[in-house]
Amino acid sequence: DEYSSSVGHIAGTLYSSIISNSTVVGSVQENIIQPREAETERWLYVGGIAGYARNSILENNEFAGLIRGTAYIPTDVGGMLGGVAVSAKSVNTIDHCTVSGDIDITLDSRCTITDSLAQSLNVNIGGVCGYCRGLFSNNAVYGHISGVGTVGGIVGMLYADSEVDNNYFAGTLTSHGGKASGIVASMLYEVSSYTKSFTTRI
Repeated sequence: DEYSSSVGHIAGTLYSSIISNSTVVGSVQENIIQPREAETERWLYVGGIAGYARNSILENNEFAGLIRGTAYIPTDVGGMLGGVAVSAKSVNTIDHCTVSGDIDITLDSRCTITDSLAQSLNVNIGGVCGYCRGLFSNNAVYGHISGVGTVGGIVGMLYADSEVDNNYFAGTLTSHGGKASGIVASMLYEVSSYTKSFTTRI
């Protein structure tokens, strides 16, 4: 929608697609401004390979470089960054992908970062995926991941009906006011009609 932005080196948005055997070296950077009069939250999706992925497969891909998002937020904003892709409430498979470099989301210099502000933001950052549901296996992440919000070495926010298996993270994590973990920073449990075809394995 008009309040969202999806940015990726190969694709901004993926639906029921496959990306495999790709190598990307470079940077992905995007800024987002939340209008004061906006009634809808504005979302920022930034990924090294794809910004937003739904029901897609990403395998044997490599990203090396910088992924950065900057937000100016007079009101609410959601930001999600991932070294490979960022997805919301969809089943994806990310397998045998490698990420190296820096990933971070920061607030514009006009904003004052406080712990209470950081905790109120819906910001999820992961070395492989920021906000995810699906199967994530045999991936490796090397580098520094930082930002305001939830920061995970592999996944920032993970739906509980997912599988995370045989992933590797080597680097540093920095979270300003949120949770941080080397593999999965936070789990999301949801009761819905969704068929739970995955079990959580970490």
